[in-house]
Amino acid sequence: MTRDDIKRNVLSKMDEISPFQKTDEQFDSLMEGMLDDCTNLYLRSIPVHLIVKKELLLLNANSPSRNFERGIANHHDLGIVLLPDGFLRLAYVACYEWHAPIVSADDVMTVNDKEYGRQFNQHTKAGLAKPMVFIDTVDVSKKRLIISPFRDHWGINVLSVYYVSETKPEKLQENLLDGFYWFFASHVLDAMQRYEQGKMAMGKFGEIVSEK
Repeated sequence: MTRDDIKRNVLSKMDEISPFQKTDEQFDSLMEGMLDDCTNLYLRSIPVHLIVKKELLLLNANSPSRNFERGIANHHDLGIVLLPDGFLRLAYVACYEWHAPIVSADDVMTVNDKEYGRQFNQHTKAGLAKPMVFIDTVDVSKKRLIISPFRDHWGINVLSVYYVSETKPEKLQENLLDGFYWFFASHVLDAMQRYEQGKMAMGKFGEIVSEK
């Protein structure tokens, strides 16, 4: 699947709800300028279980130093995972010591959330029964996950972080393409101030996602 193939398929979707007399070079430039950003916005918007291709950051005894460090806040053990370039979205975090993975793709919170502060309040049970994952921006280009709590006796060789990375449109999974065509069509129509048609395209996208 090439970029031109994708744009042709999107035009075909748009023609179903908003026929165009002709498309010109300016029209193509608009689509080309939006395509990459819209692809990653799409991957952040759909249910994460639909994304088959997930990257694995496996922390083990041979390569812990670059991606993992321990921390303590208010006598509370933390695990800090430095995320790689291209990180787009968390899928889940698993640890041998836990009965089940932390599935936090849709609920992952930031360190600015009030729940993060509750983790260190000795008068609450926050973080005692089940670890929670928070995302923190170290600077404009680097992000990290903070796992609270992460007990001192837990070994990092049993910690796995699954995530979705930034993706080029031509690398999208085949099962995601039809939904993406409608999603992208909606954003292109909105950019052209055809808001009603954009809502229709977004509705088609919603129908496809709800069926999966």
